[in-house]
Amino acid sequence: MPYNYLLHHSESVDPELIEAIIHKIISITGFSSFTMVVILVIFMVSIPLLIMIFYFTNFKRNN
Repeated sequence: MPYNYLLHHSESVDPELIEAIIHKIISITGFSSFTMVVILVIFMVSIPLLIMIFYFTNFKRNN
Protein backbone atom coordinates (compact mmCIF):
# COMPACT_ATOMS: atom_id res chain seq x y z
CA MET A 1 0.00 0.00 0.00
CA PRO A 2 1.21 3.52 -0.70
CA TYR A 3 2.06 4.75 2.80
CA ASN A 4 5.29 6.43 1.78
CA TYR A 5 3.63 9.84 1.96
CA LEU A 6 3.17 9.41 5.73
CA LEU A 7 6.59 10.59 6.77
CA HIS A 8 7.91 11.16 10.25
CA HIS A 9 11.49 12.33 10.66
CA SER A 10 12.29 11.45 7.04
CA GLU A 11 11.43 7.79 7.65
CA SER A 12 8.54 6.12 5.89
CA VAL A 13 5.81 4.40 7.88
CA ASP A 14 6.24 0.71 8.56
CA PRO A 15 3.68 -0.87 6.22
CA GLU A 16 3.13 -3.90 8.48
CA LEU A 17 2.44 -1.68 11.49
CA ILE A 18 0.00 0.58 9.64
CA GLU A 19 -1.81 -2.46 8.21
CA ALA A 20 -2.11 -3.92 11.73
CA ILE A 21 -3.48 -0.62 13.08
CA ILE A 22 -6.01 -0.31 10.24
CA HIS A 23 -7.08 -3.94 10.69
CA LYS A 24 -7.49 -3.43 14.46
CA ILE A 25 -9.63 -0.31 13.98
CA ILE A 26 -11.82 -2.05 11.40
CA SER A 27 -12.22 -5.14 13.60
CA ILE A 28 -13.17 -3.04 16.66
CA THR A 29 -15.61 -0.69 14.92
CA GLY A 30 -16.89 -2.98 12.19
CA PHE A 31 -16.85 -0.06 9.74
CA SER A 32 -14.90 0.21 6.52
CA SER A 33 -12.22 2.85 6.09
CA PHE A 34 -14.50 5.00 3.93
CA THR A 35 -17.24 4.92 6.57
CA MET A 36 -14.79 5.97 9.28
CA VAL A 37 -13.60 8.89 7.15
CA VAL A 38 -17.19 10.00 6.55
CA ILE A 39 -17.98 9.82 10.28
CA LEU A 40 -14.88 11.84 11.17
CA VAL A 41 -15.66 14.48 8.54
CA ILE A 42 -19.21 14.79 9.88
CA PHE A 43 -17.87 15.31 13.41
CA MET A 44 -15.25 17.80 12.26
CA VAL A 45 -17.86 19.87 10.44
CA SER A 46 -20.76 19.55 12.89
CA ILE A 47 -18.96 20.48 16.12
CA PRO A 48 -17.89 23.98 14.97
CA LEU A 49 -21.31 24.50 13.40
CA LEU A 50 -23.05 23.58 16.65
CA ILE A 51 -20.80 25.96 18.58
CA MET A 52 -21.59 28.78 16.15
CA ILE A 53 -25.33 28.08 16.30
CA PHE A 54 -25.22 28.04 20.11
CA TYR A 55 -23.25 31.30 20.17
CA PHE A 56 -25.56 33.14 17.76
CA THR A 57 -28.74 31.99 19.48
CA ASN A 58 -27.41 33.17 22.84
CA PHE A 59 -26.09 36.40 21.30
CA LYS A 60 -29.53 37.28 19.92
CA ARG A 61 -31.18 36.38 23.21
CA ASN A 62 -28.81 38.59 25.24
CA ASN A 63 -29.13 41.69 23.01
